Amino acid sequence: MRSVGFIVAIAAAACASTAFAADFNPAPVRGPATAVNWAGFYVGGHLGYMQAKGKLSDQTNAPGESYSDTMKGFIGGGQIGYNLQSGAWVYGVEADISGSDASGSSTMFDPVSASTGESKQRVRWTSLLTARVGYAFDRSLLYIKGGAAFGGARLELRDLTTGDSASANYNKAGWTVGAGLEYALSPAWSVRGEYDYIALGTKTLTLSDNTGITGTVDAKLDAHQFKVGLNYRFGGR
Repeated sequence: MRSVGFIVAIAAAACASTAFAADFNPAPVRGPATAVNWAGFYVGGHLGYMQAKGKLSDQTNAPGESYSDTMKGFIGGGQIGYNLQSGAWVYGVEADISGSDASGSSTMFDPVSASTGESKQRVRWTSLLTARVGYAFDRSLLYIKGGAAFGGARLELRDLTTGDSASANYNKAGWTVGAGLEYALSPAWSVRGEYDYIALGTKTLTLSDNTGITGTVDAKLDAHQFKVGLNYRFGGR
């Protein structure tokens, strides 16, 4: 009987010791798992809206006179990029290209010839080559970007009095800054919204109308782009 009582006492002490150890050493608390791995190559497409301003300065008939056209329209295109991730910070480079139908027109008055004219401008395309820095939280990535911008535009000038006209397509390089928010739908797919400001600066154009008369005009172009896009990340997990 004494042996049985001794065994029971040992068992009770062991149970009490185990319970005390469990209370004294609670299970370790684990930090939240990384929701999305943003590193690697990705490709995607986007749609959006552009509002641009084209400022014209006549350098031939009325130096110092300037006019502005506001161009509005839709854009669409694609992007490709690569990200590196260190903790919550995401660094990357991206290139995109967009076609555009943004256009506008205005009426001009030439004080030298006392004639009225019309200008029409259209942004044909834009392309951005940028570096990005972002911060990831949960499934979201908030980022800023900046770099080089390129674009193509078309200018048409017409004398409403005589009907004479001149036109030119031209390309220009400049700079851009922007910001966006990207959200992961799955390990590989994500959607995003983005704003970009594009400054393409001033370019001097020499135009010849249908009668052979040549004139010079300075064309300055900048734009605001609002885009929504869909990306696919290779190797997303």
